[in-house]
Amino acid sequence: MSPTTPRVALDAAGGDFAPDATVAGAIEARERHGIVALLVGDDDAISARLRAFDQRPDAWRIEHAPDVIAMGEHAVAAIRSRRQSSIRRAAELLKAGEVDAVVTMGNTGAATAAGVLIVGRAAG
Repeated sequence: MSPTTPRVALDAAGGDFAPDATVAGAIEARERHGIVALLVGDDDAISARLRAFDQRPDAWRIEHAPDVIAMGEHAVAAIRSRRQSSIRRAAELLKAGEVDAVVTMGNTGAATAAGVLIVGRAAG
């Protein structure tokens, strides 16, 4: 990875077709653009999908987060109480400086709540 390549946490559990679509997108981003996403979600499910796409799971960084916030859940309450959710863990990685960006196709309200409650607001 070059010094200018962003470090991206991908909520591999978020979205209607996760983890199939999110893992497939991560593989395409790596092959086409050299972007290696840190995959956040259930380790077993992500590893199984990587193997199904002829990828070695040990060639990827996977952050285990077994919980998923559903689309209909109350976003703020879920972010506050569901500490092992994939969206919350991805936000915590951003807050800790381990990644430069978070991408999720999951609950938009939860992603926004995680941004405000976990990452914090940008200055100004």
